[in-house]
Formats: sequence, structure tokens, C-alpha cells
Amino acid sequence: MVRRGASALYHPFSRRFLSSSSTTTHTTPRKPISGVDMGCQNEALEVFDEMLQTKQQRVRSIYEYNRLLTSLSKKKSYHKAIEMCRRLRFDGALTPDIYTLSILMNCYGSVCCTGYGLGVLGMILKIGHDPNVVCFNSLVKGLCREGRVEEAVCLVGNMKDLGCVPDIVTYSSLIHGLCLAGMWEEAMCVCSKMKGEGVFPNVVTYNSLIHGLCQAHELEEAKAVYAEMKKNGISPNVRTFSSLLHGLCRAGKLGEANAIFFEMTSCGIIPDVITYSSIIQGFCSACEWKEAKVILCQMIINGVIPNVVTYTAMIHSLFNVGNWEAAEHMFCAMKINGCIPDVVTYSSIIDGFAKVGKWEEAKGIICEMTSKGISPNLFTYNTMIHALCHTGNWEEAKAIVCEMKSKGIPPDLVTYNTMIHGLFLNGIWEQAKDILREMECTFITPNVVTYTTMIHGFSNLGNWEEAGRFFSQMMEHGISPNEVTCNVLISTLIKDGKGPEASRLLDFMIERPNMVTDSFIQGLSFCDKKPAEEHLRSISA
Repeated sequence: MVRRGASALYHPFSRRFLSSSSTTTHTTPRKPISGVDMGCQNEALEVFDEMLQTKQQRVRSIYEYNRLLTSLSKKKSYHKAIEMCRRLRFDGALTPDIYTLSILMNCYGSVCCTGYGLGVLGMILKIGHDPNVVCFNSLVKGLCREGRVEEAVCLVGNMKDLGCVPDIVTYSSLIHGLCLAGMWEEAMCVCSKMKGEGVFPNVVTYNSLIHGLCQAHELEEAKAVYAEMKKNGISPNVRTFSSLLHGLCRAGKLGEANAIFFEMTSCGIIPDVITYSSIIQGFCSACEWKEAKVILCQMIINGVIPNVVTYTAMIHSLFNVGNWEAAEHMFCAMKINGCIPDVVTYSSIIDGFAKVGKWEEAKGIICEMTSKGISPNLFTYNTMIHALCHTGNWEEAKAIVCEMKSKGIPPDLVTYNTMIHGLFLNGIWEQAKDILREMECTFITPNVVTYTTMIHGFSNLGNWEEAGRFFSQMMEHGISPNEVTCNVLISTLIKDGKGPEASRLLDFMIERPNMVTDSFIQGLSFCDKKPAEEHLRSISA
């Protein structure tokens, strides 16, 4: 299977190498290869040019080219290394060895062109060489980097047929790729398989598994892998602890996170910016910004510079507890300390100012954001639309919607729900039905919030016919009412003296129960310790 896949990607570069002679006489470079500073990219390229251009007769060694290619690859100058190979192809002087081709495959994988790397594999097989584990590892890494995980699994499965045994790097790369793709169960299976073959996980393998499991919210599995890691004598590093802390903090398990943090520092492992940011985010999510501030101070004292994630978490938390002045101060400190805000930071600040009714300050942040060349994203636009609708600026909100559409950002369900709510809030209810029709045209399905907003809006206007029509439409579409829907309908009916209608609605809910209507009915019954219908009839009489 690998041979077929490789042959399909076999390309002119490979064919040219196949037709090259094994060795040909060429000139000696003016500067001997031994005198080249391999850390200097320009010097390496200069020597390569001389090797191709000089006319003195001398047999060149492929080893010299390989040294230059290695130098460029280590410097991450992958495109330059590929260009060198292309020029070597046209020179036609030397046949590359397996090491040359391994470097080339690694370069292709590193620039997300693993398809060409598979073409090089096809060439290796065609000329009768045996690809080594380094070749396969480059391809596996490249395929995983490009999200082609199933192909990577298939490639590893075929390695033995080609006389090559997967090593720890092969399996660790594959596990990392599977975890990134959210395929943690498959990653665990690969880990079991490698252990069965006598290849035992190292810290890189365990870190990939723990990170993948935490990302998938599988904290118990992650903790089990961590326990196995320590049992097998593999010392966790800062990446291990950071992954665990991030997972625990995101799940709100701050007690466990503190215990892991204490264990980490007790082992003499110095937390990095990711570690600190994870803990700060955890405290901020729990609205414990004072504890988050303590960690931030500790972080700075220990010489770890906060990054955009750290500052954004603090700013968002301060706005959430209503301390907008401290949030503004934190934003200023962020910029003074040379940390550049990103779209998430700006969106959090705009949202924060909008929620406390400081729309002028929010507009100032929007101007600053755009002047820095940072384009608003969907969340930013939704925040702006929400703020404008709630401050009675419907025309401005409509202009923002037009702007986001013109920039190729289509409104989502949140946008439309906000607009419908804003229209009723601003007394422009006629346009609400137009928005609903636009939603249907753009294949965005209304949800319980959409229908509840429509029902609430028309109920407040006393238009029971429209409210009832939307309630029926909601039920026909299989969308169950929530407690807000039930409260809106029944309380408004009772308030308007429409007890019989409220009673009929209650009968309808009793006939078609779900968790929400059940709890609503139970709540009514609990009020005066009497059945719901009896209670409803008594208060609507």
C-alpha cells in the first residue's frame, strides 16, 4: 500500500535523480567545506553556489552537500534546503544517498508538503534502497502535522513490511497526532501496542497522552496516565504539569490544581508562562480574581513575563466582577509591559465596557483595535451589536451587521437572536419577522431562545395570536419550551386576565411533558401545596 501511495506522488524531482550518474568530476570550491560556518545560512549557500559554478576538476562528495543541507534544516530554512536539492537535480552531478533523501523528506514534512515527501519515499523504493526509520519518522510527523492522521496510521502499519521497525519517535509522533485530532482512544491503543512490542513510552509520549486527554476533558484517564508515568520511573516535566493544570483548572477543580502545582514546585520544576496562565485562568473562571492576582504577582517575582493569555484572563475576570477600573488599569499595564493585545483581548474589553453601560469607552477600544490593524471577529461584532441594541442604537447595530457581512463574516445564531431581541426592545417589532425569514434563508435554525424572544415580544404587545403561532411553530419544529418560555406565556396570560387560555396552555404542557415543563408544573404545585392546575385556576380566577 505504501509503495502504491508513494508511486502516485512520484514527481519530476525524483525522476531527475534517478537518471543522474553516481559520481561526476566537478570543480573544487574556493573555500573548503571544512572551513564553512554551518551555523551561518548565507555562508553555506555561498559555498554551495561555488560548488556548482567552479570549473576545476575534482570529484565531489555527496557528504559535502549533506552537511550543507543539515545546516539549513537545523536552522529551519526548509525552503532553502529544498531549493538546494532542486538545483542539485539540475546540476546532475551526484546521486543522493539515503541521508540526503531523509533530510529532503523532513524538509517537505516541515513545510506541510508531505505529499512530495511520499514521492521521495517512492523514489527510494524504486532505486532499491531500504528506507530507514528516520525517513518514516519524517513522514509520520509531516502527515500528523497536516491532519492526515489515518494515513500516518496506515504508514506505520506498513513499516515492517518494508523492513523497518517503528521506534519510540515513530510511536510518539503518531500518538501526538492522534491526540491533536481528538482521537485519544486510538492514541491509547497505539500506546498499548507499542508496549506490547517492547517499545516503552518516554516523557514525550506521556506528555502527548496527558495533553490530549485533558483537551478531551478525560481528566480521570489523564490522571491514570500520570500515575503510570511516575510508577514507571519517568519524571514529569513542566509540560506534563502544565497540561494537567490546564485541564483541572478548566474543569473548575482548583483544589486538585493547587495540589499538582505544589507537587510541581516541590520537585524543583520551575513553572513557565503556560503553567501560570493556566492557574490564573482557572481562578479567573471561578471569579476568584484576588487569588489570580496573587499568582500573577508570584509569576512576575519569579521572572516569568505574563503573556497575552495571562493578561486577557485577568481583564476578563475583573470585568466579570464589575471592577472595570481595575480591568482598564490591567490593560494599560499590559501595553506598558510590551505585551501586544490580540483580538480576544480587545473583544473582552469591548464586552466588559458594554456590559457596564460604558459604550463610549467601548467605541474608543474599537477605534484603537482597528488602528492597530486588528480586525474584529464574530465575537467582537456580536458584542458590539448586543451593546448597541441594549442602548437603543438600533441603526448603529444594523450598520455593524452590514459591516461584518461586507467583511465576509456571516451572522450566526447569537447575532440573529440579539437582533430580534434588540428590535423588540426598541419597539421595531415589525422587522423581527424579517430577521427570522433571513435566518431561514441562510440555513440558520432558530432555537428556543429565538422563539422565546418572539413569544415574549408579541405577548408584551398583547398580540396573542402571533405569540401562539410562534409557540405552535416552535413545538412543530421539535423545540421544547424552556422555563422562560413557560413563565412568559402563563404569567402574561394571567396578568392580562386570560385565565382560561392559561389553563388550556397548562393542559397542553401536561399532555406533552418534558423535563422543563415537569419542573415548571412541580414548581406551581409546590407554591401552595396543591395540584398545578388547581393552583393556576385559583390565581387566574
